[in-house]
Amino acid sequence: MDLDQGIHLCRSARRDLGRMLAALERKSFYDAGHDIGHAAVGGLAFKGMDQELQRLEQLLSVENYRAIREHEWQVSDLVNHYDRLIDLVEGRGLDPEKAPSVIGHLYRWRDTAGKLAQVVCQIEDSEPS
Repeated sequence: MDLDQGIHLCRSARRDLGRMLAALERKSFYDAGHDIGHAAVGGLAFKGMDQELQRLEQLLSVENYRAIREHEWQVSDLVNHYDRLIDLVEGRGLDPEKAPSVIGHLYRWRDTAGKLAQVVCQIEDSEPS
């Protein structure tokens, strides 16, 4: 696993999380439909996740895999949240190119969080050293 990539993904996921929370504050998801906006509000559960991602970045920086394995990370929950929203978007037949810009961002946010979740799972599945 490339540690630099993991650190970069942590930073990107933090940036994306902040953008998602800002979109929630602006109620931007409602522009795609009431059901999508209503489901998006569940993202407020990740309001404190920035600190968790900072901690993950620190642990990756010092290669403390044991501490990473011992913690329950929320990044998979974030991926699941993004997936639920994407399912709603696709269920409504919204074209990401023509939908409100927050929908296009949603796909990119999901991609970044998914890659970070893979890094975490890779570490969790690896043998303790």
